[in-house]
Amino acid sequence: MKRQRTASRGLLASARKTLYRQRWLVAAAAAFLLVGYLLHETQENSPFGPLIDAVADDAAFLSEALDAAKVDQKEENLAHFSRGMIQIGSTLEKVVGVAARNKAEPAVIMEPYINRAVAIYRSAVDFALQMLDPLLKREEQKQRENQPMWGVKGAVSYATTVVLPEYYFAIDDTTSHSATLVRGMQLLLQISNTLPIAETPSPPTNTTPKTLVDCRRHGTDLEWLQFCVSSFKNRTTLAIRRAAVLEELIALHPEYAPLRLHYAAAIALDRDVIQAHTVVTFITGEMEKSSKRAYPDPLHAAMLRLLKAFVLPFDSSPTPPSPSDLDSAAREALKGVDEIGNCSNLIRPFGAESNSSWNRRFRGVERPDVMDKWQAKELLKAMRMLKQRLQAGSEGSDILPAGFAECS
Repeated sequence: MKRQRTASRGLLASARKTLYRQRWLVAAAAAFLLVGYLLHETQENSPFGPLIDAVADDAAFLSEALDAAKVDQKEENLAHFSRGMIQIGSTLEKVVGVAARNKAEPAVIMEPYINRAVAIYRSAVDFALQMLDPLLKREEQKQRENQPMWGVKGAVSYATTVVLPEYYFAIDDTTSHSATLVRGMQLLLQISNTLPIAETPSPPTNTTPKTLVDCRRHGTDLEWLQFCVSSFKNRTTLAIRRAAVLEELIALHPEYAPLRLHYAAAIALDRDVIQAHTVVTFITGEMEKSSKRAYPDPLHAAMLRLLKAFVLPFDSSPTPPSPSDLDSAAREALKGVDEIGNCSNLIRPFGAESNSSWNRRFRGVERPDVMDKWQAKELLKAMRMLKQRLQAGSEGSDILPAGFAECS
């Protein structure tokens, strides 16, 4: 009997342990389900909910497309690659936009899944820029580029002038923000340089507007289409986008003189960017304040004089410049022409290569030219006309210094 009671107690203790273990497992399962339910509800109710899966899916697609493009840069792979870049770019732009509108949830931009997506996106940008650089520098490439390659140009421009800058602004990374904008500005200028004199974009159908990039072929998200259509119509829209990039850089570095010189050239050398009177006002203000700016280039003042004389005749404000104002500006500009001396200094008036002021500001990112080659031709054409007008009747009145022959 005693042994039976002892055995019964052992069985009872074992049953209790089993019951407790089962209860613990049930409780753990319930807690897990509750957490899952709460997370699901949070995701469903969060403004980021629909974007979380999209970011992961887009990152995976781009990663595969990037690997394929690295192996073989055939048209099919480039088309998938540019589409992947554009898709994840549009999604990231949405994420940053939602975060900006919901100030209580900006931390989502720092979530691991966003960081992973941005890392893949940046790798794609680096690869694309490395691939495009030699192509953009080859003269024979102008007439033979296909739409997949234009898609890559558009995708990288979108990444470096819109998506990544907005992301870096959201996480307060000014250095990366600035450097990325400069890379984008360089790309836009290189693209402009490769355009033939008579631009011949290839529209997909007769019903769509002519653009350099077949925007809808590479992506249909509104964010991408707004960027693409407004930036890749022609050389003028590329110049407008460059000016917008420079405005953003100036907002980040308001006292940095080189940015203001680039901006003056961007808005002066294409009359469709900003009204002439506004341009004249800006350049005049910069001429007065140049000594107060940081790191002015050796030819900063001379370049401003050329730009002012170029745009001044088109000032149609209620108080337009007088003939004497025009003559005075022309004389100052021609002094600047002699000071600049050659085509290389006109396009890159930076002084010696050892001048590292730009590098200190942008972590070694190569500084773009101040103007594209078409703008340089127009500027020199205007300078010859000014010289001819001021020296009418004299021999060689329209001849500029020999150093300008290669870009005129």
